Amino acid sequence: MKKNVKTVLPFGLLIASLFFFFNPNIQLVDLLPDLFGYVLLVTGLRFLADMNESINEARVRFQKMFYVEIAKFIALLLAFGGLVSPQEQSTYILLATLCFCVIELLILIPATRALFAGGMQLAIKFGSEAIFKTYQRPLPKEPSRGGRNAKQRRAFEKRVGRIRYRNGLRRCALEKLQTLTLIFVAIKPLMALIPEFSALSGTEYNEGLVDFYDFITLFRGFGVLLLLPFSVYWVVRVIRFLRSLRRDTAFVDACQTYYRTDILPKTELFIQRAVKAGLSLLGLGMVFSVDFYVDYYNIMPDILCAALVICGVLVLRRYLTAWRPVVFCAAAYGVMTLVSSGLTVWFNTAYYFNAIYKDAEAAAVYYSAGAATVLENLLFLAMLWFLTRLMWEMIVRYSGFSVTSAADPSSSERVRRVHLHLQKTMHIFLGGALVCAMTGVMYEFLKPTVPYMWMIDFAVSIVYVYLFYRSTWEISEQVEYKFMLS
Repeated sequence: MKKNVKTVLPFGLLIASLFFFFNPNIQLVDLLPDLFGYVLLVTGLRFLADMNESINEARVRFQKMFYVEIAKFIALLLAFGGLVSPQEQSTYILLATLCFCVIELLILIPATRALFAGGMQLAIKFGSEAIFKTYQRPLPKEPSRGGRNAKQRRAFEKRVGRIRYRNGLRRCALEKLQTLTLIFVAIKPLMALIPEFSALSGTEYNEGLVDFYDFITLFRGFGVLLLLPFSVYWVVRVIRFLRSLRRDTAFVDACQTYYRTDILPKTELFIQRAVKAGLSLLGLGMVFSVDFYVDYYNIMPDILCAALVICGVLVLRRYLTAWRPVVFCAAAYGVMTLVSSGLTVWFNTAYYFNAIYKDAEAAAVYYSAGAATVLENLLFLAMLWFLTRLMWEMIVRYSGFSVTSAADPSSSERVRRVHLHLQKTMHIFLGGALVCAMTGVMYEFLKPTVPYMWMIDFAVSIVYVYLFYRSTWEISEQVEYKFMLS
């Protein structure tokens, strides 16, 4: 961990995240994906989360939105990828939008409250003029001596007392911003959901009834027009607050000093966090390595698997040494997935399967795609082989809790058994990956004659992803055990 931190409040990241949040959603479609906004927000809160438990709770909840946004993308693929019939599409979109609306509200409202509660706690601890700032209503001028009588005097004092009482009840800047943000968080998914209820008006055939779904474009546009001004107002208010907080140098410097003196020396904290974040990215990468074919096209892009594996390894590189071969193999695997996908698209758009027996060019493209698939899976296995070596280094360094001294033979034997068990789970996962690679190659060459081969490949992929998650869960648990007393 670097001993010098530029700022505990990266205002650039926090402001950049706002521009992915403010735009209204249209059903499940988000023109500026919120996923990128949550990535920026979670990254921007990483230092403050170390200093305050409420902000850490909010950060964990915002991280859950990664999976919600990915699930939204998958739901869109199901809706517009041909898996939902046109007659059922409106009802499907209504149901999916309703489900995601409820999930977002259940996650984001507690997360927002925890975030602002943590900000208030830090302000109480270190003091902050920007956070506690209130806008007081000025007192009226006292009447001139010539126009003053007893009645005017009583009225004046009553008015002054009322203004002072109301000024005492005025909330600070952070509390006002919290209310505004909670309103925005609540109405954004609701404005995307309400127009979709028009799909229910066409469930009964009756010429006398109006099918309001015919006006769905108008309803959606009206929802966007209603929400957009409020969204812009919310963004402006948040930016103004962050700018005033940035000018509160006493508060920022106090947070920075506390972080350097009290948080940075806790190296075990950063090791645990890196392990958890790295394994989460690797697990997400394994999910995108699953092959799910629709009309002979894989709708789960393998390039995302390579990218997420590289990101996960780079998170761990500070605490492990055997990370470079994994990055090299993952990069080569990512390039080969693009080549294989390009050849597959070329063949599917230009030829048909029987043409490989009649046309030499069609056969060349088909077998080139097959060869690229073989090379892609070999690089995939090489990436996983080096990844297991990296995870073995992680196990040896950061897992295995010693009850007594590390030199105690009984304690070292228990640690050795833990290491061997974790290594066994990785070997089982690697065996599952080998079978998965074999079924992937078999699908590529047998898809003209065995149409259900993709189902076998998909089932094997699910099993090997489960094996990977089981191994990483146990590794993460053992890492926590090792540092639980630190």
